[in-house]
Amino acid sequence: KDFVSRYSDYLEEAKTRQGRSEAEIKSSDEYQELDSAFKEAAAAAKKETDPIQAQVKRIEAKIDSLTLPFQDARSWIVAKTYQIEVAGSESKKNDLREAIEAKKQEPIDFEMPNEEGVKEEQSLPYTELEKLYNSLKDEKARLLAELVRINQPRDAAQKKLDEYMKDN
Repeated sequence: KDFVSRYSDYLEEAKTRQGRSEAEIKSSDEYQELDSAFKEAAAAAKKETDPIQAQVKRIEAKIDSLTLPFQDARSWIVAKTYQIEVAGSESKKNDLREAIEAKKQEPIDFEMPNEEGVKEEQSLPYTELEKLYNSLKDEKARLLAELVRINQPRDAAQKKLDEYMKDN
């Protein structure tokens, strides 16, 4: 019981000392310079990243609207492809191949938001839907890579600031 009481007092005192030392570090000229550099880099990055992030959100909304109809069609095709692999007769395999080709040509209906965010009814065959889905995924990946590139100076400044605080 005495140990817990004394150790709690010690921890409170250590926390107070630590708070003072953090305040001292944050008021140092070097920390202020690093903090200023970080804030400038963050502001510069934000100007470039905000429009890209808005574009990523629009693409994500489109991908979300395509995912369910695309996955349904793809699952059906994959299931039929498996049936081809396990089918016993060549005529059964040919029937399944024809069914797959017919399914790929059928229009698939979906609602996808336009650039203003308003959902529009659309219909595409599976092959075109797959191309659209993959192109949206590729565009999103490209934009996310661009965000990483733009944020590198900000992240480097943040790392310097964190390392300075940790070292001191």
